[in-house]
Amino acid sequence: MKKNLPNSQSASIEIRSDGNYDISGDLSFETVSTLWQDSKTVFRNNGPLIVDLRQVSRSDSAGLALLLEWIRMARKTGQSIAFHNIPDQLQNIARVSGIDALLSSS
Repeated sequence: MKKNLPNSQSASIEIRSDGNYDISGDLSFETVSTLWQDSKTVFRNNGPLIVDLRQVSRSDSAGLALLLEWIRMARKTGQSIAFHNIPDQLQNIARVSGIDALLSSS
């Protein structure tokens, strides 16, 4: 499920054959609302959510807010969630915000 967004900004959530998820593109103010809406229908399995961020090209604080919202959503439904290959830019924002432990303990 790939979404093309204005200003050449794009992001997508794709389900891999192993049931895990790949996120690609920008996690930014321009893309996160679409990704949030998409995730509500895509993250439907009952097992642990494993989200690979290896293909994220850029992120800002809105990207971090999206990951935190996914953690909240997973906890609300009794699922675990793990983020793999968190980009350095996103880890730095989390560290400066004092919430980097949340991303690793989800």
